[in-house]
Amino acid sequence: MRVYKPIKVSEAFDIKNIDYFTSLFSDECYAIKNANKYICVRYNPDIYNINQEKIAEFFSKDLYKPLTMTNYKFLYLLLEISKSEVFKFVNFEFKFDGEEAEIEKMQVKEMIEDDVKSSFEFLNETGQKISYIDFDIFDKYNSIRIFSSGNIGVSNRFNEEYNNILLNLIEFLFTGKGLINNEG
Repeated sequence: MRVYKPIKVSEAFDIKNIDYFTSLFSDECYAIKNANKYICVRYNPDIYNINQEKIAEFFSKDLYKPLTMTNYKFLYLLLEISKSEVFKFVNFEFKFDGEEAEIEKMQVKEMIEDDVKSSFEFLNETGQKISYIDFDIFDKYNSIRIFSSGNIGVSNRFNEEYNNILLNLIEFLFTGKGLINNEG
């Protein structure tokens, strides 16, 4: 699995600095990007930790915002995926596991189909937090995992032809708009 840090760059971000910027997150210096302001930067936790101060400089200058995930975003994403022909929901996990968590997981899966608001209320009442969700773009070879940290993992066999769909997903996670009609 390849892991990326989704970010939204500001208008003030000089795209000429993208190679230097990506080198702060990983030694691979790779980003999935297009003409919009949402990009996925290849992520290696060791390199990221070494460069935290330099990364913080970009952040403090308001040049980028990292993706943050909440239970509400996860549930909304699951609801939208269930309406899409492009995405196929595979699985999700809670941060707190055990027998009770498995029962609660099944309850949430059933609720998502009916009413995302009741799912959110249920998770608040139980104190459960979603750890990650897994889904595919068209088939199992193009799988995606979205972590509660905001990082996104894609399968090693992920087809680069779907990078635009991935970036549209990132934009959706930042804005809450535009996922269902995405056909590539």
